[in-house]
Amino acid sequence: MSGPAPVRDVGKSRAMTADGDLLYEDGVQVWVEGRDAVAQGIGISLTLIQGDDAFFPDLGLVLEDITGASEDDRINALHSALERSLRVRRVLSIERPTDPDRAKRFQYLVRLIDRTDQEITLGVNLGA
Repeated sequence: MSGPAPVRDVGKSRAMTADGDLLYEDGVQVWVEGRDAVAQGIGISLTLIQGDDAFFPDLGLVLEDITGASEDDRINALHSALERSLRVRRVLSIERPTDPDRAKRFQYLVRLIDRTDQEITLGVNLGA
């Protein structure tokens, strides 16, 4: 039988805070599974500058493509980085929020299909 794998089959990862620290609740490490694990992994890969990871040098953003770049160039750089991600099968859309506060921080809403054929929506921040 073929078809999309159930999202629970993607494994689990250690949960991370927004600052990149391991997440603990009441002294116990928190784990994420399914879509949350995939979204977290994609988010982590986008914090890399291409070439930073010796094991996966193609992962991450090309610094020159986002620093001082136009809006279209930043979106293209994000799209390219997502396509190189090991967890992404296809990027469906990248949208800039209409909220001026979020827009000036270069936050984007990304819809994609992961390697298990599950659709995932996540927020990506390319700015400060």
